Amino acid sequence: MHESERRFSHLLGNVELISVMLDREGRITYSNEYLLRLTGWRQEEIIGRNWFELFTPPENNKLIDTFAHSSPNLPEAWHHENEILTRSGERRLIRWNNPCCGRAPAM
Repeated sequence: MHESERRFSHLLGNVELISVMLDREGRITYSNEYLLRLTGWRQEEIIGRNWFELFTPPENNKLIDTFAHSSPNLPEAWHHENEILTRSGERRLIRWNNPCCGRAPAM
Protein backbone atom coordinates (compact mmCIF):
# COMPACT_ATOMS: atom_id res chain seq x y z
CA MET A 1 0.00 0.00 0.00
CA HIS A 2 2.79 2.46 0.87
CA GLU A 3 4.54 1.78 -2.43
CA SER A 4 1.32 2.47 -4.32
CA GLU A 5 0.84 5.75 -2.42
CA ARG A 6 4.46 6.71 -3.12
CA ARG A 7 4.05 6.09 -6.86
CA PHE A 8 0.77 8.03 -6.94
CA SER A 9 2.36 10.94 -5.08
CA HIS A 10 5.31 10.87 -7.48
CA LEU A 11 2.93 10.91 -10.45
CA LEU A 12 0.94 13.88 -9.08
CA GLY A 13 4.15 15.71 -8.29
CA ASN A 14 5.49 15.44 -11.83
CA VAL A 15 2.50 15.67 -14.15
CA GLU A 16 1.84 19.04 -15.82
CA LEU A 17 -1.66 19.27 -14.42
CA ILE A 18 -2.61 21.11 -11.27
CA SER A 19 -3.20 18.73 -8.43
CA VAL A 20 -4.50 20.08 -5.16
CA MET A 21 -6.35 18.48 -2.28
CA LEU A 22 -8.58 20.33 0.16
CA ASP A 23 -10.04 19.30 3.48
CA ARG A 24 -13.76 19.76 4.21
CA GLU A 25 -13.18 23.38 5.25
CA GLY A 26 -11.40 24.23 2.00
CA ARG A 27 -7.90 24.26 3.48
CA ILE A 28 -5.10 23.06 1.22
CA THR A 29 -3.65 19.74 2.36
CA TYR A 30 -1.62 18.95 -0.77
CA SER A 31 -0.46 20.68 -3.94
CA ASN A 32 1.91 19.56 -6.63
CA GLU A 33 4.88 21.46 -8.07
CA TYR A 34 3.00 22.46 -11.19
CA LEU A 35 0.46 24.50 -9.20
CA LEU A 36 3.31 26.19 -7.36
CA ARG A 37 5.15 27.05 -10.60
CA LEU A 38 1.96 28.28 -12.23
CA THR A 39 0.98 30.53 -9.33
CA GLY A 40 4.33 31.62 -7.86
CA TRP A 41 3.73 30.28 -4.35
CA ARG A 42 5.90 27.93 -2.27
CA GLN A 43 4.51 24.79 -0.67
CA GLU A 44 5.06 26.01 2.89
CA GLU A 45 3.16 29.23 2.12
CA ILE A 46 -0.07 27.55 1.06
CA ILE A 47 -0.44 24.30 3.04
CA GLY A 48 -3.13 24.78 5.66
CA ARG A 49 -4.44 27.98 4.08
CA ASN A 50 -7.91 28.35 2.65
CA TRP A 51 -7.94 27.69 -1.12
CA PHE A 52 -10.83 30.07 -1.74
CA GLU A 53 -9.30 32.98 0.16
CA LEU A 54 -5.91 32.54 -1.51
CA PHE A 55 -6.72 31.55 -5.08
CA THR A 56 -10.30 32.60 -5.84
CA PRO A 57 -11.03 36.06 -7.30
CA PRO A 58 -13.35 37.99 -4.94
CA GLU A 59 -16.20 38.17 -7.45
CA ASN A 60 -16.27 34.37 -7.69
CA ASN A 61 -17.86 33.70 -4.27
CA LYS A 62 -20.17 31.07 -5.76
CA LEU A 63 -17.28 28.59 -5.77
CA ILE A 64 -17.39 28.43 -1.98
CA ASP A 65 -21.07 27.50 -2.13
CA THR A 66 -20.38 25.00 -4.91
CA PHE A 67 -17.69 23.39 -2.76
CA ALA A 68 -19.77 23.38 0.42
CA HIS A 69 -23.04 22.21 -1.08
CA SER A 70 -22.12 20.04 -4.03
CA SER A 71 -23.49 16.56 -3.97
CA PRO A 72 -20.95 14.05 -5.25
CA ASN A 73 -23.77 12.20 -6.99
CA LEU A 74 -24.72 15.11 -9.27
CA PRO A 75 -22.85 15.45 -12.58
CA GLU A 76 -22.83 19.27 -12.28
CA ALA A 77 -20.62 18.87 -9.19
CA TRP A 78 -17.95 16.99 -11.14
CA HIS A 79 -16.57 19.53 -13.64
CA HIS A 80 -15.94 23.27 -13.34
CA GLU A 81 -14.06 26.05 -15.09
CA ASN A 82 -12.98 29.24 -13.38
CA GLU A 83 -10.08 31.62 -12.90
CA ILE A 84 -7.59 31.38 -10.07
CA LEU A 85 -5.23 34.06 -8.86
CA THR A 86 -1.46 33.81 -8.88
CA ARG A 87 0.65 35.24 -6.10
CA SER A 88 1.13 38.44 -8.13
CA GLY A 89 -2.61 38.77 -8.80
CA GLU A 90 -2.61 37.51 -12.39
CA ARG A 91 -5.50 35.31 -13.40
CA ARG A 92 -5.24 31.82 -14.84
CA LEU A 93 -8.21 29.96 -16.27
CA ILE A 94 -8.41 26.38 -15.06
CA ARG A 95 -10.76 23.46 -15.59
CA TRP A 96 -11.13 21.15 -12.65
CA ASN A 97 -12.77 17.93 -11.65
CA ASN A 98 -14.20 17.19 -8.26
CA PRO A 99 -12.53 13.93 -7.15
CA CYS A 100 -15.63 12.72 -5.36
CA CYS A 101 -16.76 9.14 -5.64
CA GLY A 102 -13.25 7.81 -6.18
CA ARG A 103 -12.46 9.68 -9.38
CA ALA A 104 -8.85 10.75 -9.70
CA PRO A 105 -8.21 14.48 -9.16
CA ALA A 106 -7.17 16.56 -12.13
CA MET A 107 -7.13 20.29 -12.53
